[in-house]
Amino acid sequence: MSDEAAPVDSTTNKPKKTDKKSKRPLWQKIVFGVVVFIVAIVVFAVIATNAPAKVSNEFLNDIQAQQADQAYSLFSKEAKEATDQESFRETVSRIGALLNTKEKQTGREIQDSTGSPAIAQVKYEIKGTDGVDYKITVQLVKQDDQWKVNSFDSSKK
Repeated sequence: MSDEAAPVDSTTNKPKKTDKKSKRPLWQKIVFGVVVFIVAIVVFAVIATNAPAKVSNEFLNDIQAQQADQAYSLFSKEAKEATDQESFRETVSRIGALLNTKEKQTGREIQDSTGSPAIAQVKYEIKGTDGVDYKITVQLVKQDDQWKVNSFDSSKK
């Protein structure tokens, strides 16, 4: 233990407060702030797009398992008006086995504007059982606070 007294302010006879400023340079503080900001944006984006991605994943899994009726139940009102269930079953029977490999999600986004329902898009890459790489895009729309599949597209990469 030290017997040294704390420094005293000569004008008030009170002990001086020692500054405990960070020894980091300003540029490191700025870089740290920018990194924290970017991480916060990424976390927010992932959380915001999680619900439509979950529905899209379920839809794609149903197609891969050739469960057309379950996939069809995820359609929006507009998609059901545009595609009858029997035609969709035929489509799923054609492409289900072809796309029955591990998918890789490559992107997802949401667009939300005043006066219009929110829409989302989830993109995948799948190496088909025929050896061809396919790009799958699932368009979703928010109806009655639930995400529904509005359309999907597959194309060769």
